[in-house]
Amino acid sequence: MNGHDHLYERFEPQDPNGVGDPVRGIRQFTIGTGGATLYTIGGRALPTSQAAASGWGVLKLSLFDDSYRWEFIPTDGGGFQDSGLGQCH
Repeated sequence: MNGHDHLYERFEPQDPNGVGDPVRGIRQFTIGTGGATLYTIGGRALPTSQAAASGWGVLKLSLFDDSYRWEFIPTDGGGFQDSGLGQCH
């Protein structure tokens, strides 16, 4: 997880070089949606990007022994939402 860009973006599991790897890869989240002026998404999406939005919100993570659940919750009560389940390895 990181927040260096002022937007929300979720990436598929990927290797250290940014190449998709569904078996051994690590999922990345960028959650820069809580303070400074938001960036626009534009044409910046990488091939491993699965979801992106420019809107205020928080990321809720639920951690389990062998999995995790994520939910992006917009602070305005509407707008973009994202959720899912990932497996740990």
